[in-house]
Amino acid sequence: MEYKLNPWPIFEDCYIKGNQINIHNKHQLKKDKVVYYQTKKENLPYFDHIETSNIFSSLILSYGADIKRNFVHSFHIVFPTFRRKINDTRGSFACRIKNPIDIINNNREINEKLKSVTLDGSIKIDTLSKNLKINRKIIIPKFPGMAILYAITNKSKQKQNLKIICPTNYIQCDNNDYFDKPYHLELSIFKNNNTKLNKELNKILKPNETFIFYLSIRCLYNDEIVNNTNKLVANALLNRKLYNIKMNQCCFLKLGNLELETMYYFSKIHSVEAIFLTKNGYMHSPCGGQYYAATWTNDQCEYAFPFFSYLPYNLVTKTMINCFKQYEKYMYTDKPLVSSIIAEATSFWNGANDRGDSAMYAYGLTRFLLTYGQKSLAKAFIKPLKWCLDYTLNKTNQDGVIESDTDELENRFESGKANLATNAIFYQALVKANILFNELNIKNNYDVLANNLKENINKYFYKEQKCLYCKEEKNQRTHIVYPLIMGIYDHKDDIINTLLNNNLYTDFGFKVSDNEDVYWDRITLMAIRGLFNADEADLAYKILEKYTNNRLLNDHVPYAIEAYPEGNQAHLAAESALYARIFIEGMLGFEPYGFKKFKLHLSLPNKIKKLYLKNFLYNKHLLSIYISRNKNIIKIKIPELNLNKQISNHQDFIINI
Repeated sequence: MEYKLNPWPIFEDCYIKGNQINIHNKHQLKKDKVVYYQTKKENLPYFDHIETSNIFSSLILSYGADIKRNFVHSFHIVFPTFRRKINDTRGSFACRIKNPIDIINNNREINEKLKSVTLDGSIKIDTLSKNLKINRKIIIPKFPGMAILYAITNKSKQKQNLKIICPTNYIQCDNNDYFDKPYHLELSIFKNNNTKLNKELNKILKPNETFIFYLSIRCLYNDEIVNNTNKLVANALLNRKLYNIKMNQCCFLKLGNLELETMYYFSKIHSVEAIFLTKNGYMHSPCGGQYYAATWTNDQCEYAFPFFSYLPYNLVTKTMINCFKQYEKYMYTDKPLVSSIIAEATSFWNGANDRGDSAMYAYGLTRFLLTYGQKSLAKAFIKPLKWCLDYTLNKTNQDGVIESDTDELENRFESGKANLATNAIFYQALVKANILFNELNIKNNYDVLANNLKENINKYFYKEQKCLYCKEEKNQRTHIVYPLIMGIYDHKDDIINTLLNNNLYTDFGFKVSDNEDVYWDRITLMAIRGLFNADEADLAYKILEKYTNNRLLNDHVPYAIEAYPEGNQAHLAAESALYARIFIEGMLGFEPYGFKKFKLHLSLPNKIKKLYLKNFLYNKHLLSIYISRNKNIIKIKIPELNLNKQISNHQDFIINI
């Protein structure tokens, strides 16, 4: 067994991901939304990593096989509620463990060959040795830690003498690197339904017999005593299965394309599982090995929470409300809103100064409150919402646009004194704030301010059919798509022509800038949604299919990533929410228009003949939206509202509840 506390870099060299597309997919897509890898000579070596989480811990599993199929793997486990001495953004305790147990067969340690990997919302790995078949199911239980269910089958015709050894039972944290009080890891193995935790198990395995046991890795304070590990581990498999079923049912999507439906399903699983229970309530976090027990105005308020608002899942509602409340203690001053609340909501980070954070907060909050539809809750958030709007308005320059120190990419790229992202986000925040205040009978002029800002955006950021991300930027940027996802279409042709420039759009998706090979999935996902919003449905669908195939079945699966080359293509959670929003807010064009009113603007590509969205939550109503088309005739049916009408593609359709 090998282990390293708080390792940096997070990944070993063999697990570093390149940005590549293979001619043939490495993975197969099976029925029931299963992504499957089987070792073959032509797809070796094979190395990958995937993240999975529960409310107290997160695991980045690195796994693969060398050219001879030799199985390798390691576990990078993060414990968000166990804090390090420097209790900052990256202050979660973590440990990387390799080979946590030894499997001895007939007095020799086995040599495992990778057979297959199955991803269906859970993680299953099958390996082979000379006489044995080993199946692993990776589990994140409801305690700080992880577990593995092992099923070892004797595939020979002779008895096999098995010995399972856990070489290390206790790993102490660095005594100079804990924040509050010291903690440690406990490792144990135990048989199914057995209460005794062990360091060694022995079994004589008959031909075709299967031996089942668990490995648990649990983080505990040194003065903490627990005796329910085995019960929680045994229940974890069922709990994960129930979670996957719930995620499949929430906002269930059917559109006749299994690849898109499968990645949409995985997007719900991964975006929602990144919720952690901290000392200050539930917090949704980006993850990726670095960002836990913390929340950001862009990743959470702007990207994830608009999608979470549609899910009939109580945990995400609690999380959103807690997140929005946590930001209020950093308001009501002349300082900008902090970018993130960190360390279990006990501190903050604003190292990039004002990124337009108050605009991001207001944008996400107004969409959530209108979608949730509870007047009492909306009234409780009027004060922080109004402060964010007033603060941002006070950043208006002489050209009538909003200035900010940077944007969500935090000075990685030029953002000038005033950038298009902050202004487009704030425009939409004003639009939704006007609707919200009107619903609450609160006088406001946000509609006038929104129209003025829109006019000034069109004057400031467009010159001679050229769209500028900011006046200081000399290169073309994919971030110019922001107006299309925020309801500003005056220069959509210029934006689209720029996006499709060969220097921006590539086989890997959209680059951030035309002068650097840097990719951030978030902006590619926004660009696809923006093309749907701009009624370029066939073009958007073509790019969406290509992107989905690459992310779901190619080199690093099955989720959207953060970036390349930065971060080693980490599976950040909010990017998955952005993928799901393509269908609801892009293809269907959903927009909240009041507590009991919403708008659809269908942007259906020719390949989509039927679309079905079930268990979509709006104002505490569970709705099902059926859409079918025959040539240019589109029919929409919402049984819960007794709605059955014929509508047009690319036209607004207002629906009252």
